[in-house]
Amino acid sequence: MHPEIYPRLLMTLNLNDYKPKPSATYRLQLNHDFNFADARAVVPYLSRLGISHVYLSPIVSARPGSVHCYDGIDPGRINPELGGEYEFQLLVEALHDHRMGTILDIVPNHLAIHIQNQYMRDVLIHGPDSRFADMFDIFFDEHPRGKIVLPFLGQPLVDAIRDREITLEFKTQDEVRGFCFCYYEHRFPLSVVSTLALLGCFVSTDELLRKFSVPLEPDTQAFRQQSDRTRNVYEHVLTMARDDENVQAQLKEIAHWINGHESTAAPLPENLQRLIAQGSQESAATAQFQNGPDRLRLLAALTEFQNYELEYWKTHVRNLNYRRFFNINHLIGVRVEDEAVFQLTHRLYLDLLREKAIQGLRVDHIDGLRDPAAYLQRLHAAFAHAGQPPWILVEKILGDNEYLPRSWHVQGATGYEFLNHVNRLSTSPSGFQQLAQRYRMFNTGETIPVVLRAKPFARLDLEARRRAALRLFPAELDRLARRFTRLARESRVYSTEDVDSPDDARFFQQARKVIAESIAHLSVYRTYHAADMETEQDHLDRQHWLGAIHAARESIQKMPARRKSVNRALREQAFNLLEFICVGEHAEYGARFQPRRLQPEQADLLADLQQLSGAIIAKGHEDTALYRHALLVSQNEVGGEPALATLSTHDFHRFNAIRFADWPLSLNVMSTHDTKRSADVRARIQCIADTYGDWARLEETAAEFLPVTHKNGYTVPHPILARFFWQSLLGFWPLADLENTDYEFESVIARGTGIDDSIGSPLRHRMRDYMQKVIREARVHTSWVNPDSDYEDALLKEIDDAIAKLIESESRLHHDDRSTTPGERDRFAQQFLTLTERLAIGGARLSLAWLTLACMCPGVPDIYQGGELWNFSLVDPDNRRRVDFRRREKILQQVVYELEHAGDWHDSTESPGQGNGLPEWLRKWPDGKIKMYALYRLLQLRREHPDLFVHGSFEPLITSIPEEAIAFLRRSDECVVLIAARTRARSSRPEYTSLRYADAARVSLPEGLPLKEGLLWQDILRLRNISLQSGQVDLPEDGLPLILVHKAAPEHG
Repeated sequence: MHPEIYPRLLMTLNLNDYKPKPSATYRLQLNHDFNFADARAVVPYLSRLGISHVYLSPIVSARPGSVHCYDGIDPGRINPELGGEYEFQLLVEALHDHRMGTILDIVPNHLAIHIQNQYMRDVLIHGPDSRFADMFDIFFDEHPRGKIVLPFLGQPLVDAIRDREITLEFKTQDEVRGFCFCYYEHRFPLSVVSTLALLGCFVSTDELLRKFSVPLEPDTQAFRQQSDRTRNVYEHVLTMARDDENVQAQLKEIAHWINGHESTAAPLPENLQRLIAQGSQESAATAQFQNGPDRLRLLAALTEFQNYELEYWKTHVRNLNYRRFFNINHLIGVRVEDEAVFQLTHRLYLDLLREKAIQGLRVDHIDGLRDPAAYLQRLHAAFAHAGQPPWILVEKILGDNEYLPRSWHVQGATGYEFLNHVNRLSTSPSGFQQLAQRYRMFNTGETIPVVLRAKPFARLDLEARRRAALRLFPAELDRLARRFTRLARESRVYSTEDVDSPDDARFFQQARKVIAESIAHLSVYRTYHAADMETEQDHLDRQHWLGAIHAARESIQKMPARRKSVNRALREQAFNLLEFICVGEHAEYGARFQPRRLQPEQADLLADLQQLSGAIIAKGHEDTALYRHALLVSQNEVGGEPALATLSTHDFHRFNAIRFADWPLSLNVMSTHDTKRSADVRARIQCIADTYGDWARLEETAAEFLPVTHKNGYTVPHPILARFFWQSLLGFWPLADLENTDYEFESVIARGTGIDDSIGSPLRHRMRDYMQKVIREARVHTSWVNPDSDYEDALLKEIDDAIAKLIESESRLHHDDRSTTPGERDRFAQQFLTLTERLAIGGARLSLAWLTLACMCPGVPDIYQGGELWNFSLVDPDNRRRVDFRRREKILQQVVYELEHAGDWHDSTESPGQGNGLPEWLRKWPDGKIKMYALYRLLQLRREHPDLFVHGSFEPLITSIPEEAIAFLRRSDECVVLIAARTRARSSRPEYTSLRYADAARVSLPEGLPLKEGLLWQDILRLRNISLQSGQVDLPEDGLPLILVHKAAPEHG
């Protein structure tokens, strides 16, 4: 590695040494449509809202036009499409002026294979001899000629050449200069050998070659071995070509000729003829054009003399010899476990830390790293070196009762576990049980695809993981199985003298099956234990592997006879070897759970197993199984376990007590860029469990609007998919499209207007896109790899027609007298719209409760962009739509103005909110102002008492309805805060159009609180003072949570 060539950040921020205390973060999604300048423009608004840190998506250079910037190409350069270094500096200075900090989302796991990625480009040009070959997880030795396999083609190479999909270009820009193959948007640089062969036709290279003592024949093995010298020749020749316009013209001419745009009768230069001849001997592609045009023969020969093989992605994915991010072929794994690679790829972040330009880091996909603990230790040291308090957050999906390893140098996770605990807390146990019973009966019909029929989620999940391992990661499994086989032979697991004996092949197949099945049964995404360690985490991890291996053994034994191998003994030996490596349990290899030091090959194999398991489980569980299950789709979230749908208040308190003790700076999220749906959509769907009867009746008549058809033997849509669609639509159906239209309140509940085309058209378009993603991720009748356009078109047409009919019926119902009996075709629409209204009310109350928990529970609330108002978004890319910040700023100004003119705080004998906008905001809750108001008040409280919410105690309280309400205290020396919120939406009457609850609830107050007469508590949401003397306090029924703050004397709001 040569880190000294890496450009340092050329910026002087001149920031004072300031350390804003974490109070609340706000996630901004940056891309070319929302850049640093746009972010800078909203800083004053975010500051006024109460945000302490802006949380930015990746800022380094990414593939041109990237909409998310997780496909980085240069980790040391601030993305010019976002505004570059200058605009980033202005953003940081604006944040500093408002006493705000910055958290960066960084992606250490991978980079994009792209012509503008200078490191990967160098690898493609120079192959294993590249200065940056060790930067990436590339296994050159797996290819017989030391190449990297790039499965980027949409058809076999020969066909791509014949169809002129692959062409040749000559680039003169410094960053991508030289010849390259063009394949649609992809560019692949030519190797030194082939470049010099082409340039030698027009530029005299003999003198240069002699000068650097390189053989004159550029297609010889001797030439290839002179890597340092040929690099110098290569650079000199490119410089000559760049500076000579005549040479450039000739080079472009030959590219035009090869591409078939020009013809020539002149014979090919001798060195190109030799290139074709040698290529014909070594390449099947060149041989295919033996009698074809010279240009095709030359193009085919040129592909042979590269350090990479361009292959058809469907048939050659098993030949991959590099680590990917999940199964995305154009994202290649980076070896950040190497100190030099770490320094090279983190120079920019370390500079920004030292310059106090950033205050925290969010590490994307920590499970992809080979050694997360060592990596995080390096980051922690970087904060210490910069003189900053560390705030390192990891994107980590935690299973039930799983916590971050305590040995990690982190301050917390990104909050998926918080989201799912809140989700489960809010699920009605009785309603969910009814839904589950109905789902089991409904899931056995003949119209259900066999792959889904009569299967509980655990089985769906296992089969999806197994499928992901075998179909999405075949090359990775092969690599592990080959190494297993070699290790087994060397450790004499089975006896053979023949290196290529049949036992090798049979053991390989058994090892492959054993590895896949064991990973599929893991109860966590991945483990982290090291071969020679014996910590608490190592012990837990070995237990995870022990359970997985035993379950895999039983699973394979239960498989149908046709899938059992006759080589049971070899399979058992494979299990034993895996058990030894991961657990150390088997008596033949070592004592169970005893410290032992594995050989390097065994330790590497353990690390590779752990690194792969997270990707397999994520693709199987998160990206497949969660799209195949439709009991209650609000449970199908990142890190969610639909089988664990409910949670007691006691368990939720226990979860928060652990976070308070160990990770008080973890993020509390309810929506992120990765969630399957926004919090407001999820909250509505959650309420289906509280309205089971209405949902059951709706589902029984749903076929009127979404009839079942048959296409190529498929049921379109099958009942599970239809259920997925209807629940999603109930959560997504507009109060109105609040992002684009200022709907009047009456149009939402009283139906003063219908949905016009300005709302209906985007609604249909967004739902079509969403359902296409659902069916492709589910991989039942179609997929991203093998899309079935006929099936997709049929399904999406049915969905589009159903939404159009709903909109049409709503318009008719609006113009008709609501008291009259609707026509037959409008009966379902009235059912749907009535249930939508009930779910909208319940969902709004639940969203306000969730917002309160996120802001008041241990942790730091993270607001996903736009979430300060109602935000009805679906999965990516729907949740990356541009946010209307002007509208939000205007609403915040109105809220602050009303508060500033609200008058004095009053006592509890008066009706709450006299003289301010609260009654109006509650009455017109669909406009979102009530959510903005609640968030503003909560964040102002956190800003006033930042230490309370990091170091103050967390004390659970008892409510009169513990299954429907939760309460707790946050206490420090400076103040006490009592928080109480209803966590269920059941307590309402169908005729209500307000957020009011129908029943009472109380919180029991513990001893030791300041309850004496004259000591007042501030109800910060209702702007009133309360004196607590009875040992209990009532939860108001207006739909807002209760937040009481103890103050020594009344204060003004």
